[in-house]
Formats: sequence, structure tokens, C-alpha cells
Amino acid sequence: MTSMELKTALEEGRGISVSCNTIDRACAQADYTCKQLTRSALEANDQLKAAFVATVGNGEYTARQFIFVDETRINRITPCRHIGRSVLGSRACRRDYFVRGKSYSGIAAISLDGIRHFDAVPGAANGQLFNIFIENLLDTMNPWPQDNSVLVMDNASIHKTRGIRELVEARGCRLLYLPPYSPELNPIEEAFSTIKAHIRRRRNEVLAAMEASDAAFYDILWDIVFSVTPQMAAGCLDGPDDLRTYGEEGYVCIV
Repeated sequence: MTSMELKTALEEGRGISVSCNTIDRACAQADYTCKQLTRSALEANDQLKAAFVATVGNGEYTARQFIFVDETRINRITPCRHIGRSVLGSRACRRDYFVRGKSYSGIAAISLDGIRHFDAVPGAANGQLFNIFIENLLDTMNPWPQDNSVLVMDNASIHKTRGIRELVEARGCRLLYLPPYSPELNPIEEAFSTIKAHIRRRRNEVLAAMEASDAAFYDILWDIVFSVTPQMAAGCLDGPDDLRTYGEEGYVCIV
């Protein structure tokens, strides 16, 4: 809520009239600060989340067995920053692209070893391309219950193409699907945030490569993606303080 919304709520609910400045000071004294919201889906099913927690937390799994897979989209808007600096009282302005232009889909797999496998294609990824990605990823995996033997992914339609489970299990590996609308349970989202931060940092190089050719863009994209180290990957799996995800002893809890 904004200060004005809090002011209105106090007046209508408690009959108390104070200024917005007073509300701001009271919030600061109580250690309340403005921050970007962490959003969770209303469509998410808590029972399915609990079932997933029970499955992964049954003592069979450890963090080193998991490999997390997902896709992300990249286009000319991706390198754009949303925060800048300017002289007090003036706007922070920058000329940037408003049209996304050509888009790319990046498919990645991450474990405690870092980026296990990565591929990118122009446009949107489809089931056929995803199956090829999984086949190549499986070449780097081990049979259950060794390290890197369990694939974890969401319920996107291209992740559930015909034969995908048989493909995984034929290699002696396991496949787990996350509950619907639960991106916070996939640590690869943290890795994608890191990758896109690097893309913004190298904005001019990335945009120039996009304009030059697919090959030039792929060169710089691979360099950025594989800059995610095992230490960074471990940080992604630990999660923030209020969301413990996949620890060394397997799934811990969700707060």
C-alpha cells in the first residue's frame, strides 16, 4: 500500500487523520521499508505443493542428485535496465528499444556442478527441440541414485511430450514434475536472474551481437551462461533466508 492508501485506510477504518509524512516516519521507525513484491500465484495449489514436499523429503533424495531444467526468453528488451541515476529533481532517461525484435529461447539445466547443459534457438522452443535437449542432457547424467540422476521441471506442455518419461527412465534416471504455478520451487529461476543481470551488464555487446548474426549472439550468450559457477549454483539451491529449498539433505521446508 502507498502512504496515501494507508492514510485513507486509517481515516476510514479508525477515524485517525495523519499526514503521509507521519505515516512514512512511523513505518521507518518500525523498520518497514518499500521493496519489490515477491509474487506467488493465486492459482497455485497448496496441497500439491505439500505432496511434492513429501515426495522429495522422504529421505531418498539429496541435493547432489537434482538437475533442474527450464526455458527463458531473450530479446532486445532483456538488456534494458529499469533503474538509473540522475541529478536530484531530474528524470533518469535513456534511449532504448521498445520493440522486442527477434526473440530467442534458452533451455538450461543446472545442478550443484553449475550449468550442466544449455541450448538456444530462435523463436519459441517446442516439444521436439526440448526432447533433443533432454537426450543430450541425459548423456551427462548418471543412473539413480548417483549424483545428477534426478530431473526436476515444471508442467509446461513441452516438458510433457509423449515419451519424455520413458526417455529419462530408459537411462536409469528419475523425473519429477513441480506442482503447477510454483516457479519458486525451481532454483534455475535464480540462475536465470543472474544470467539476465550479466546480459544487462554487457548490454552494448549483446545488442550488437543480436544485430550482427545468430552465431555472434550465441557466442556471447554461451559465455554469459557458463559464467554461472558451481558456487553460484549452490547459492541458487540454498534459496533466500525465508525460502529454504533444496539443501544438502534434500528438501527441507517452505515458509
